[in-house]
Amino acid sequence: LAVFTAAEKCRKCYSCVRTCPTKAIEVHGGQAEIIASKCISCGYCVPMCSQGAKQIRSSVAAVRDLLRSGRRCCAMLAPSFPAAFLEVDPLQVVGAAAACGFDKVYEVAFGADLVSYEYRLLYQRLVAGADGGPRGARRSRPPFQISSPCPAVVSYVEKICPELVPHLAQVVSPMEAMARVIRERLVRPADPQPAIVFIGPCVAKKDEAGRLGLVDEVLTYEELADLIGELGIDLQAVPTRDFDPPQANLGMIYP
Repeated sequence: LAVFTAAEKCRKCYSCVRTCPTKAIEVHGGQAEIIASKCISCGYCVPMCSQGAKQIRSSVAAVRDLLRSGRRCCAMLAPSFPAAFLEVDPLQVVGAAAACGFDKVYEVAFGADLVSYEYRLLYQRLVAGADGGPRGARRSRPPFQISSPCPAVVSYVEKICPELVPHLAQVVSPMEAMARVIRERLVRPADPQPAIVFIGPCVAKKDEAGRLGLVDEVLTYEELADLIGELGIDLQAVPTRDFDPPQANLGMIYP
């Protein structure tokens, strides 16, 4: 799981137990423990814990090792990244990611373009199915689909409301779509597969990355800031840099 309990900091305040949306935290021996079968890695318990006992598993060390391994590494930035680094030009964040040692820096917003198009086709099929049949015939209630870009929502359906699993849209997330583009379209068949690191705001992405195995590591924006600091990069002084193609369209407003 992306979230864990630092036992030495747990002080029996039970704020995490009270606020967990899926009741995935129980107290055993005076310690609040996370129940993996119910946890959706939404991260809501982390800011709710005044003791700092609920923490997010850091991927900074793993990413640093990848960058030092000599293996080609690609970064994928979620489209919400400008809101996490308000003090600098957004393209300086792209430049900082490259300065960390990533060979390519892609925008997940392109994956959002692809996913949005797929949802448009899905919607059209649903509407066509609802409007079908002879004139005057009683229309049956149209089927419904639950969108699936959010890994916390997907986990909620799978773990808490499994009867709704058949209604989950069979559409990958923008992160997974962009990773597929990189692995299947941007890497030549004869070349070794790169390590792909997703950078975004969502804690649950750390769990989602293991679902299809398309993404090697996930950094939150806070972890990216930590990595930039550890490598001695001055974010304020980094030159701007454009994303590597393909360029996104309206996927940039996906957040």
